[in-house]
Amino acid sequence: MASLNSPTKRVGAKLLGGFKKVEHKFPMLSLSNASDQNEFKLFYERICKDLNKSKVSLSAEPKFDGLAISLTYPKRLISLCGNQRRGVIGEDVSINVRTIKTLPLALNDPYSKLDVVLKAEIYMNIMILI
Repeated sequence: MASLNSPTKRVGAKLLGGFKKVEHKFPMLSLSNASDQNEFKLFYERICKDLNKSKVSLSAEPKFDGLAISLTYPKRLISLCGNQRRGVIGEDVSINVRTIKTLPLALNDPYSKLDVVLKAEIYMNIMILI
């Protein structure tokens, strides 16, 4: 049931096995979550304590749950895409990530002369399946 638009149709190669390990320049950390009111209360109290405040304002938005990725652009061209594994060590998934049509493989000015590391979340909109 593979779609003609499937990335596997663009890559032209067999599925890859194990990926090479890579060390992230900056740790890939996960956000904590709260499943009930008590966990949220403890989370809120910890934030207030860490900020040395009695009260803080928060905002919330829907969470996209996908694959956390670190994109490295040394001097404009993408060179390495590592997924989140254990914070500092990930897997080099560059070949797979480069099949994403909307991913820029090069940065334009003013970023083209910088070493840029971007953190992103790769996800698929469910509407694409309908």
